[in-house]
Amino acid sequence: MQYKEKKSLSEIYSAWFFITLLPVFLAAWGRFGQKVPAALGLSLVTGLLIWIIGYRKNYVNQTFPGGLFCCFCLFVPLGMPLWLIPIALSGAWLIAITSFGSYSRNIFNPAALAIVILIAGYSTSVSPVSYT
Repeated sequence: MQYKEKKSLSEIYSAWFFITLLPVFLAAWGRFGQKVPAALGLSLVTGLLIWIIGYRKNYVNQTFPGGLFCCFCLFVPLGMPLWLIPIALSGAWLIAITSFGSYSRNIFNPAALAIVILIAGYSTSVSPVSYT
């Protein structure tokens, strides 16, 4: 008789998280067009590269936090240039994750911190309102 390994609750919750986010992404794609999947792909690739670098430097000791990088592209304003996504995610990772040890030990949500970095540093290209 073979031993069947049980799945942990975090694996089950992450699967349900992505299943429940699918209609939200499809609705955003229908409303805002091709920039939503482009932002999603770019944030996932950036997150995967950040996670690989962190795994090699022993900053990360758990699985890839895909939900963090999937939710990020839903919160950013889609009027911004796409090249700001890797800059904001990398800056948030440097501040929130590496400063405090790991993904589970941070005091700031990295996605929220990335949006704060975008608004503080690149407010003219992120804001839909022109102040001139």
